[in-house]
Amino acid sequence: MDAEQVQQRIRFLLHGCDHAYREYLQHNKAYAYAHALYSYNQQLNTLIMELGHQLDDPAQQAALRLSLHINIWSQQWRELQQSLKPTLEQPFVFNSIHPLPADAKTYFFSS
Repeated sequence: MDAEQVQQRIRFLLHGCDHAYREYLQHNKAYAYAHALYSYNQQLNTLIMELGHQLDDPAQQAALRLSLHINIWSQQWRELQQSLKPTLEQPFVFNSIHPLPADAKTYFFSS
C-alpha cells in the first residue's frame, strides 16, 4: 500500500467513525453504537501504527495526533466498559480527557 492508499484508507475509517458516532447520538448513546465506534477507532489506530511511516511528514504528524487521541480514548472506553458491563441497549457515555484533534481529522479530509 503506498502513501496515497494509506491516506485513502484513513479517510475511509474516519468516515466510518463519523457514521458510527452519528448513529450513536441518534440511538440514545447506546453501547452497541459506542462499540461500533470503538471498532472503527481500533482499525484506524492499527493502520496508523502499521503504515503511517509511509506518509509524508505533515500527514505523519496528523496521524500521530489521531493515534494519541485514540489510545487515550480507548483506554478510558475499556475501563468504563469493564466497570459497567453494559447491555447493547444501555447508554454508554464518558468525556475523553484528550478530545479528538479536529485539525488532524480535517487534514485527512482536505488532502
